[in-house]
Amino acid sequence: MLVVAGLVSMPLSAIAEEEDPWAGVEEMRVLASAAPIAVFTDENIELQVLEKVEIEAQPNLTAADAVSKLPGIRTSQRIQGDRAVVSIEGLPPEYTRILVNGQRYTGQVGAVADLEDVPLTNLERMEIQRGAQGLAHGPNSGGGVINLRTLLPPDEGVKADVWGGLGSDNKRLLATTVAAANGENSGASFSYTHDEIGGYDPRESGAVFVNIGGSQSVRRSDDVYATQLIGSRNAEHAALRVGYRQEEERYIDTSGISIGSSEVNRWLVSAEGILNPTNSTRVRGGLTYYDLEVENEVARATTVGDKEVRGEISVTQDIELPWFGTEWKAGVDARQLIFSLEESPLPFMPGPGQDDLLGDRNFTKYATTAGFYGALDADFTSWISATAGVRLQLDSRFDPQVAPQFGVVISPTDWIRFRIQYGRSDRYPSLNDLYQPPVAQNGGQYFLAGNRDLTPEQADTWRVGFEYEYEDIFSVSTTAFLNEIDDFIRYIFEDSIQTGVNQFDIALAPSTPLCVANPTFFLCSDTPILQDSPVFSDLFMRRNLEYVRTRGIEGQARFRPLHWLLFRVGYTYLDTKVDSDRFPDLEELPNEPRHTVDLEVRLTSPWPLGPLGEPQLTTVARYRSAAVEEVSGTGGSSFTSNNRVGTSWIVDARLKVPLGPAASFDFDIRNLIDETTVDSNEIRGRTFFGGLRVQWPTPD
Repeated sequence: MLVVAGLVSMPLSAIAEEEDPWAGVEEMRVLASAAPIAVFTDENIELQVLEKVEIEAQPNLTAADAVSKLPGIRTSQRIQGDRAVVSIEGLPPEYTRILVNGQRYTGQVGAVADLEDVPLTNLERMEIQRGAQGLAHGPNSGGGVINLRTLLPPDEGVKADVWGGLGSDNKRLLATTVAAANGENSGASFSYTHDEIGGYDPRESGAVFVNIGGSQSVRRSDDVYATQLIGSRNAEHAALRVGYRQEEERYIDTSGISIGSSEVNRWLVSAEGILNPTNSTRVRGGLTYYDLEVENEVARATTVGDKEVRGEISVTQDIELPWFGTEWKAGVDARQLIFSLEESPLPFMPGPGQDDLLGDRNFTKYATTAGFYGALDADFTSWISATAGVRLQLDSRFDPQVAPQFGVVISPTDWIRFRIQYGRSDRYPSLNDLYQPPVAQNGGQYFLAGNRDLTPEQADTWRVGFEYEYEDIFSVSTTAFLNEIDDFIRYIFEDSIQTGVNQFDIALAPSTPLCVANPTFFLCSDTPILQDSPVFSDLFMRRNLEYVRTRGIEGQARFRPLHWLLFRVGYTYLDTKVDSDRFPDLEELPNEPRHTVDLEVRLTSPWPLGPLGEPQLTTVARYRSAAVEEVSGTGGSSFTSNNRVGTSWIVDARLKVPLGPAASFDFDIRNLIDETTVDSNEIRGRTFFGGLRVQWPTPD
């Protein structure tokens, strides 16, 4: 049996109020000949859904893999430690909000989120919304929202899913387990993931690599997530969620010398409830506690703490007017933010002019935010519907901001849709952006610092689209987009800062791997650095630039000519513009290719392996045209390079071999053609992964 994704419609309120997405929806595991292949759902705000069966069919090991080859979406690695930040249609990763069940689950509060930190363990579906989503989700969602929905307790009985495997990329070990059960009026689900990978692969090539470690480095993580549900999942209920994640990374350079380590500990505790006082009224309330601690021993030892306490309540009211039906929504959310930094004393005495390295560098900063929003959904006729709303955002650090949003869908037939969508976003600098003192990055190769003079960015996003579906055989969508950002925040070079005191007469030849990856590193010189002389590195500081624009066209098409054959193709044309007095020669954003092509072919054998079932082969590929080089990875340094990195192809494949109705074996080939020339990423060579999956009870 061929299993592919079905795209399920849900009311906008389920997204805006972050409710149970499965309310009233049966679990979908259907024959390919019957499954819809629409690109988007028919909601007023553009929504693309990837179901579990589609995610499992592709060569995906993390949530980042699942979205990395969707049109308009780019995942990238950053030198600050982020392994898969998400940029949507050229907007900075800070404009993409990553959620698990509608809640923050990764990254520093107010800063960029790392999709690599979100495991696939108990993932049931992914919801991708492009364009401004500030109405329901507030600031930091001006580019879009990726919401991951996890397994809920079943209606009855017990469910279990175990998946694990080994990879050739420096002894990768991945093991996951999921269990869920339901009683008379309550249920629970639990998941655990262990992911471990050794070393980096900084091959000498035209690519730009961002890691300091060598092949002996180790990165591991353990992730636990549990849900307790009381009441009906499809009606009134209360839910308690607890998540814990620990990450550890040990850096060993290419010569075998330990550089240091970093450790991340993250807690999430949340409680929410839904009440239905009347048949047409729905009330939702929630309280969330998020605690992130990062301990870094690379270069100067630091401990960074980020805490967030968030409360929210919303009311939805259905009202039937004489000519059409409406749904009114109103809500409020408030947050208390706490950012702290503890830093060990310098192991050396700073030289003249290095006063920034002295004084009290241990502190705690606070901020309070609140948002009030209202929205109206209206079905004016059977073929015209709209959503409009506005959000008032308050912040203890900045002036109030008003963010409107609207979306209109015109469907003259069941198989044609036209869309228009607009949203305004004001992205506030995080407490880290404002107050962080100079902190060593990448083993002390450079320092990053905050800036108390930063002001919020303002972004306007327009989208106009067309969608066409022909039964269950063909679907296509085309969207034109325009994003404009004023007061764009970026790290730029500020000054040199003392890193330490040289202990030996030393220099590295420019041809060493470290110097090839980062030619500006202070040791990469033909002139030796003398013993006891001060060592300096570059200092980069957050600054508001003037104006950035991204615009283009993205399209997706799915075609299933036969029940055992599925094609998917995507294309993105992206044009970016930078207007800055600081960088008059730079005309476009780095690491943003003008042309991107995404391909997928899925084959299911018409001939089953006896009672075992039909093998399935899925191949996905991405082509990128040339782009301006970004020397440090997604905004780590500044716009200092006008060099271009050439074209590239990344091809991955998964062979899924059934071992009966409840088990399967996955065999992945990643980076099939051994590509090396993708900008600002750690591009591993050709690697292999084999995994065994067992599910109980047997899927339908």
